[in-house]
Amino acid sequence: MKLADLRAPVISALRWTVASRMIMQLITWSSTIVAVRLLTPTDYGIVTVATVFSNYLQLLGEAGCGSALVQRQIRDRPTLKAVFSALLAISILLAGVVFSVAPLVGTAFREPRAVSVMRVVALAFVSLPFLTLSDSVLRMDLRFKELGIANIVGAAASAVSVVGFALAGAGPYALVGSYLLGLLAQVVAMQWYARAPLTVTLSLGPIRKLLRYSTLLVIDRSIAYWYREADYAIVARFSGAGILGAFSVAKNIVQMPLDRIGGIANGIFLPTYSLIQQHGTVVSEAFLKSLRMAAYVFFPLFWGLGVIAEPLVAVAFGDKWRSVILPMEILAIPMPLRALKEMSQPLARAIGRPDASLTVNAIAAVVVIPLQVLGMIRFGMAGVAGGWAVGYPIVYSFVIWLFARMLSVRLRDAWLVLARPVLCALVMIGTVIPTVFGLLRHEQPLLQLIAGIGVGVAAYIASVRVIDNRAFRELTGLTLSFFRR
Repeated sequence: MKLADLRAPVISALRWTVASRMIMQLITWSSTIVAVRLLTPTDYGIVTVATVFSNYLQLLGEAGCGSALVQRQIRDRPTLKAVFSALLAISILLAGVVFSVAPLVGTAFREPRAVSVMRVVALAFVSLPFLTLSDSVLRMDLRFKELGIANIVGAAASAVSVVGFALAGAGPYALVGSYLLGLLAQVVAMQWYARAPLTVTLSLGPIRKLLRYSTLLVIDRSIAYWYREADYAIVARFSGAGILGAFSVAKNIVQMPLDRIGGIANGIFLPTYSLIQQHGTVVSEAFLKSLRMAAYVFFPLFWGLGVIAEPLVAVAFGDKWRSVILPMEILAIPMPLRALKEMSQPLARAIGRPDASLTVNAIAAVVVIPLQVLGMIRFGMAGVAGGWAVGYPIVYSFVIWLFARMLSVRLRDAWLVLARPVLCALVMIGTVIPTVFGLLRHEQPLLQLIAGIGVGVAAYIASVRVIDNRAFRELTGLTLSFFRR
């Protein structure tokens, strides 16, 4: 198998996945802008406290079985029924755990208002076995069109309901209620397309062949979750719900594209790499090329978002959210590296090396979390954001070293593919800053925002054309292929 053989199926998958994610992003951004204006930082802080623990248990509820099915390409009905039955039992158990420990979580974070919210969130566990099985079936068959439509249905249901609940004065329950309705709509749409065997059985023997892979994956995801979410716990412990809500909104805005990228990477690259896992040279070539192309997207996307944070917040959210600007600007700095790491995760899992991903996440936890604690003590929530900015470049250096060694790629080559994208992004920043905060410093935020985006896009395209004409042609060709049926 050659890398060129994957071009058509991967572009088709990208077309539907990216299109659906863009539509979801537009829906989510629109509803977020409205909801943020109707709700308060305290509302967001309460929901953040209520979901820190329950989100982790939802991750455990999937038990790594979905990825294991895709990696092993298992489609036989006895195994699918066994997986559904096991996940159904686990999800009911975890829902009971969340309901029971809610008072303890409220006490730990000194936020009693989160208790009832957390108990409502427990209802989300019912959806886990249905989502996991349907999602795995669609991904194994590369049916990304149907998967994208189901995700859009869920996003639309969530967006409409959050605005309705917020207008009705539901406060934090607006965020939780819309999340549950979105899950319900997504489950119905996904199962409509997948027709997965949702049958309970007591014969769980077929699951044994998935245990080693899924166990490593659960450990990996557990470490990854807590190092990614530790900043919420740190801010909550040292401050009140209002500050936590502001930090939560800042992080969610900057991280929103990262969440979509993670979904695209796991959705497309896990099944794709799983198909070519036995062809070492092809895997190495695919890794370097995907790293290079992704860098040309991630650096301008996240650094550009950081540069225009001030006019963006003023236009979208209003003056009551000005405290989120500085954390947004700082959090945007390491985001391209975090996105590139997310692109690498499916590769490790596809070639049967979830232990590599686990090692990376363990290193990240050891490096980043202490820096966040020190930053919070010294500088408040901006210091927590600074913990990411200082610590993650160290983590990414280890990521590059590990994957270069694992794939027999020269370390120098893995670093060089990032040099020109970084240079082009710096040119863009050097153009936007004097335009927005120099020439237009006294203008309305809306004009600053529009000018910043327009000048940034033009400067970046021009710099790529001049600095790396080959990449410019490749990106142009990929874009045209994406829109060509």
